[in-house]
Amino acid sequence: MNIDGRVWLLDHLAQQVQDGAAMEDTQSKMWFSGVAFIPYLALAGLYTWFISGHEKDFWTAAAVLIGGRVVYAVLDSIMSTLAWRTYARKRTTDKMQNLFLESRMPQRDYANETLDAYLYRIENGDEDYPVAVKCTARQLSTLLTQAKHDGLLAGGRVEQAITDAYNRYTRRSSVQNPLGAPV
Repeated sequence: MNIDGRVWLLDHLAQQVQDGAAMEDTQSKMWFSGVAFIPYLALAGLYTWFISGHEKDFWTAAAVLIGGRVVYAVLDSIMSTLAWRTYARKRTTDKMQNLFLESRMPQRDYANETLDAYLYRIENGDEDYPVAVKCTARQLSTLLTQAKHDGLLAGGRVEQAITDAYNRYTRRSSVQNPLGAPV
């Protein structure tokens, strides 16, 4: 995968995370949930009108439609979690690890260096890294920041995949940290 492919992958993932964050920032979840019920209530009203029913028929139809939607949402969540655990997590982590390899990212300096500290060191440190390395670090840092705004499941998955790739790619250094405390 060349640098253009890596940039496209990171930009694509960042845009997905950013789209979710933009919706969360501009709309209240309660308001959005309330608006989502309007089509179900309209369908229940049409059903009631079509069968010349009464109020009880309307509320029964609305309960069936909304209950079906809730069941679908639960099944969708379970299936997406299973798909992530069985397939997507490994695939995403492997792609992120390949990004580290192809960009020739440096190894961690200290055994306990976190991913955030690692990326900050590459972006703003004293060492002069190649442009591709700094660009990758900046994009990974942006992805992590945006993932925190994307929510617990989707954002946590992206963050965990990048962290897993980082831990696989960088070996634990035996160097003592600059403050003298053992690592």
